[in-house]
Amino acid sequence: MDQPDIMCPNNSYLVGDAAYGLSSTMMTPFKDNGSLTQAQKKYNFAQASSRNVIERAFGILKGRFQRLRYIDLKKIDDICNLVIALCTIHNFSIEENETNEH
Repeated sequence: MDQPDIMCPNNSYLVGDAAYGLSSTMMTPFKDNGSLTQAQKKYNFAQASSRNVIERAFGILKGRFQRLRYIDLKKIDDICNLVIALCTIHNFSIEENETNEH
């Protein structure tokens, strides 16, 4: 990534699984070859827990907004804006006690 401050401003990071490479903006788990330290195991648990929360949230959004299954946008900013808008609508609906019916 050429400009990490643009993708991850204010000391923020992306959280990825082992399929992603470690970088200055991507937090990935340590490879467990049987000799991880206790600190590395603790990090892996916390990292996986964070990733699981994110994956469940996107699962809920994909269930509610089928449009997320077929995003044809090309620009990262447009995709981020779409996801933020759908999260906002979802949260507003929860606050208003609206059902998930279409």
